[in-house]
Amino acid sequence: YCLFTFHRHPSMLNLIVVFLAYFSPCIISFYALMEYPDVFGGAMCMSTHWPLSVMFDNKHFFKGMMQYVPEKMPILKDKKIYFDHGTENLDSWYAPYQKQIDQMFELYHKDSVNYKSLVFPEASHSELDWRKRLDIPLEFLLK
Repeated sequence: YCLFTFHRHPSMLNLIVVFLAYFSPCIISFYALMEYPDVFGGAMCMSTHWPLSVMFDNKHFFKGMMQYVPEKMPILKDKKIYFDHGTENLDSWYAPYQKQIDQMFELYHKDSVNYKSLVFPEASHSELDWRKRLDIPLEFLLK
């Protein structure tokens, strides 16, 4: 389906890193893009689990990310990056973290058409809710 629906220019990086799993953070997609910018053209991060814990809201990891990400901003300029989260259960923890990431992208890449961050009210950290909106990041990243 993707090969026939989303036509990419042959000279563009065609690999988009996607990692979706209930108890594994899709933050790995964002990290892979920052570490391997010559391999990946974009990253899809749905329900990005910034706290890295299901037991408590761990702020330590995110503090480290806020030091690491600015160093990588120059290489992210032409990369397509999609973030989203819901407002229910685990996803209810993500808004303050995602807001800081969004502000960082606004600062470094103002008005970029390659960055999208969305909030889905009443959506949760679940395969069911991800399935309902999967077309949105795919269309953004692959067109």
